Amino acid sequence: MHPYNSRYRHWITVLLTLLISSISACTPMNATPEPAPAGSSACVPAEALTGKPISELRSSGQTCMQHKDTQLIFGTVDFDQIEDSARNLLQDPTLELSFAGINFEPNSPETDLEMLQFTDQQGRKFSFELRRLELVVVAPPNAVPTSGLEQRSVDELRGIAIALAETYAPQVLKDNNEWKYEEGAKEPIFFYQWSKPVQSPGNAPVNPERFQVGLLSDGTLISYFNYAGTVEP
Repeated sequence: MHPYNSRYRHWITVLLTLLISSISACTPMNATPEPAPAGSSACVPAEALTGKPISELRSSGQTCMQHKDTQLIFGTVDFDQIEDSARNLLQDPTLELSFAGINFEPNSPETDLEMLQFTDQQGRKFSFELRRLELVVVAPPNAVPTSGLEQRSVDELRGIAIALAETYAPQVLKDNNEWKYEEGAKEPIFFYQWSKPVQSPGNAPVNPERFQVGLLSDGTLISYFNYAGTVEP
């Protein structure tokens, strides 16, 4: 064998060894994938976002939540709509919301209706209909303030409730005997409700359609239900 052939074979073997070593160093077999960058479409379980402020969710640009077998994608405009509707209802431009999950709302006439839920600084829970992101329920906090509240007259509180109905459910105020009006109090909360029974197949018990507001004695909105006309035809 010619000595040059042996030498060439030796250097080829060395170069191949170096090349394989270099490739192995760059691509380890068990490499951990990098996390998806913020704003990507990668979905995370909805429960993993519990407690995140809506301002943080908005800043990510786009949030994809995995809920059961469904992927729910929300953008900046969606979070703006959610926050604006809550602030407008409570007349509080400083209101801040944090994500609380996706759950069934037991007072709905539609028994399978799930809600996108948030909480505020006071512990009130805000439930939004998933398809249109409409604010449907504000549930009161576990600890309702009872001291230091201004006492408004019964007529003033009733006027606030009627004004809310005019804005958010004007159909309940029509004089057609469809809606039953009731007032009640469980101090310090005063309740004003319009309700209409729902006909269901087989006469199974179903929650009524209703519009209800709960006000503290100073007129602060502490609870809200707007199921006036939410039942699918």
